[in-house]
Amino acid sequence: MKNKSGKIILGNGTFAEVLGKGNADVDIKNTKIKNVLMVDGLKDNFLSVGKITDKWNVVVFASTRCQIIKEDTRKTIAKGFRNADKLYVLKKNLGINKTSNSSSLDSK
Repeated sequence: MKNKSGKIILGNGTFAEVLGKGNADVDIKNTKIKNVLMVDGLKDNFLSVGKITDKWNVVVFASTRCQIIKEDTRKTIAKGFRNADKLYVLKKNLGINKTSNSSSLDSK
C-alpha cells in the first residue's frame, strides 16, 4: 500500500482520511482493481462505478441485483445483490493486496 495522504468527501458530506493507495483483489475470477484508496473509518469497501466503466466494463443494475461485465468479451466477472440498506454488494469480499498476478478490471 503506497502512502497517499489526503481526504475524500463521503456521501453524507463528511470527510475521511486517505490512508494509502494500492490494488484491490476482487475474489471473483482473479480480478484486480488498480489504484484504489484505503480510507480510514469505512467498515465496507466501495467501488466507483465510474472508475469501473472508464476501463471498458459495463455495470448492470436491477432492482435486486447487479453485475459487472467485460465489454470486449461480454463475460460476467462479478455479481452482487441489493441489501436492506439499498446498497449493491458484491457476493465475495474485497481485500487490499499490494501484489498479485491476477487480471485487471481496468485493462482491456
